[in-house]
Amino acid sequence: MKVRLLLNKGGRDTKKPKPFIFHERDDTLGICPIAQFIALALADDAFEAENLKTPEEILGVRVALPRNTIQLKWKKSMLDTPIFRRAVRYADGIRTSSDKALPYDSVAKYVKRLGRSAGFYQSFSPYCIRRGIANALDSVATAAERNLILGHSRSGIFEQYYLTQKRDVQSAYIGCPSKDALIRTMGQMSLDRDPRAPKTLTLDQSASIESHPEVKRLQQQKNQLYADLKTTYGKICKAKGTGVYRTYTNLLSDLRCARQARRTALMEEVIEEWHDSIHTKEVEKQAFGASVTEAEAYQIEPIIHTFEERSRLAEVLFRYLADEKKPECSARDLRAISIRDMTTLCALQEVPRREKSSFRGIVEAEEDTPEPDLFPTICPGTQCLFCLGNNQLSHIARTFSFSRLDVLQKHVESVHLWYITLDQKVPCPHPSCENVLDNLEHFLNHAQRVHNNKLASDNYFRQKSY
Repeated sequence: MKVRLLLNKGGRDTKKPKPFIFHERDDTLGICPIAQFIALALADDAFEAENLKTPEEILGVRVALPRNTIQLKWKKSMLDTPIFRRAVRYADGIRTSSDKALPYDSVAKYVKRLGRSAGFYQSFSPYCIRRGIANALDSVATAAERNLILGHSRSGIFEQYYLTQKRDVQSAYIGCPSKDALIRTMGQMSLDRDPRAPKTLTLDQSASIESHPEVKRLQQQKNQLYADLKTTYGKICKAKGTGVYRTYTNLLSDLRCARQARRTALMEEVIEEWHDSIHTKEVEKQAFGASVTEAEAYQIEPIIHTFEERSRLAEVLFRYLADEKKPECSARDLRAISIRDMTTLCALQEVPRREKSSFRGIVEAEEDTPEPDLFPTICPGTQCLFCLGNNQLSHIARTFSFSRLDVLQKHVESVHLWYITLDQKVPCPHPSCENVLDNLEHFLNHAQRVHNNKLASDNYFRQKSY
């Protein structure tokens, strides 16, 4: 597959696309870019040929004489569409944007989270990948080719900022055979990787955030201002539009930022302390007679995925197929399965990370999932009508009931109603209801009267009108 990248480092103003060639890998599907591009193209229905709708149809295409190649052309309407696009929140859930590209800061956040989940000591970023590519190219490409690929104007940039020391100086001086492979290993980030490293703060560590001096100071100011507003106006919502209320909301924002900044700093401290102390702990453990091969060394906790497609991908993607003497199915079949599952996942939505504990479990097979007409018209009073109608969620997430009515209303107002204007027509999200209500007030009355869902608090419209 040939990819021409237009917005490259050092060449954004030249408008000259830089070609890169990607090829299939049958040994490990997880690092096969072709399979992932095909999955994204199928999810977007981007192929111009009308018969290319499934992985089997694409993998079955053959080059017939007298041609040497056959191109799988994109639809004209998809040529200006970004391949990697950001997630956008709407009233009925989170969807992939049709035209907004995925920004760098989102990619950096996902990559950093991936590195933390993998147990890296150092912070993992896209620059780490770029630096690794640069050093790999230095061994197989000329300086001119390397500068062209990286977008460098001169070799001095690579030598100053990218080059890693990977020569066995000791062996060179002594005159013995070099151990360059060992030296290269010492420069890899994975050398200090430990999957046991903490990935989240404990309850006690999270509670300690409130005792941080800056957080305490802002909390005291917030409490004092809250009390003054209650004394003057009776309710906080009645103070909207005043200068004191703006000061109060700014203070809430500063308090949230201070808590998040302290949480981030504390997480970095916990990770650094763990990596600094684990070496001594392991040595002391062995000094007291513990074997490095004991079963207590490290047990991988079983991971329960929300969707069965993700469970299959976790099993297939990084299985080294070349080592299998008698594979259960061919590499082509595994490729088709992985592409189909990745395509399906593009149209599914997992619950937010903070709520995953409420929805854990693998969704049953598609034929066992209730059809929309089996959802009762009269719902439990603490069930979100919008989540119930979101067919991209798992069945467990769709039918989840909140603990209290006020918790449901807070969820609906902040996650769903925030994106609906007062005079906007609202289709009822219930799977078996086809009513379209004239405005938001009519929809809320319909939800309470027909579906037993009081989705907003009594003073919601007064707050919404400000």
